[in-house]
Amino acid sequence: MKNRIVLLLPCILVIALLTGGQGHADENDKIRLAKEFMELTDVPQMMGQVFKGTRDSEMKKLKEVSYSGKSPEKDEVLLRRVQEYLDRKLTWSNFEEGYAKVYASFFTGEELKQLVDFYSSPLARKLTGGDRELKIKLLESTQMQMKDMAISIKKMENDFIAEHKKEKRHE
Repeated sequence: MKNRIVLLLPCILVIALLTGGQGHADENDKIRLAKEFMELTDVPQMMGQVFKGTRDSEMKKLKEVSYSGKSPEKDEVLLRRVQEYLDRKLTWSNFEEGYAKVYASFFTGEELKQLVDFYSSPLARKLTGGDRELKIKLLESTQMQMKDMAISIKKMENDFIAEHKKEKRHE
């Protein structure tokens, strides 16, 4: 019995090594597929917009910072330092690997392959905004809803002011 275990041990080790190596290759393949999926769905471009918004917001906040000896020259030094830092840190290349790992942990390799296959198709291209007409129609719909909201808010504002004018008269 001991001899059989001793003989099987190298086989078990080889299988474990091969399986472990395969798992690593599978993980690398999943990361590659996740990156391909992100490219197909414009994640880098969307994140670029998020980064720009974050950068702009942070720079705006800095203009309000109060400190001893505040001056336009010192403000410029602070703004430049933070701007350089944000320019280095808020890049897609700094976030891509982490995003890919999240997708790879959330989806199986087969699911990622199916996502890549779908988003590579003409139908998905049309769906994701490759069609200019679709983008225009969506923008028009959004603008119409925003206009309706603005009209409603203005009416609420006017009604509120009118209510308070009545209250003042009765006082």
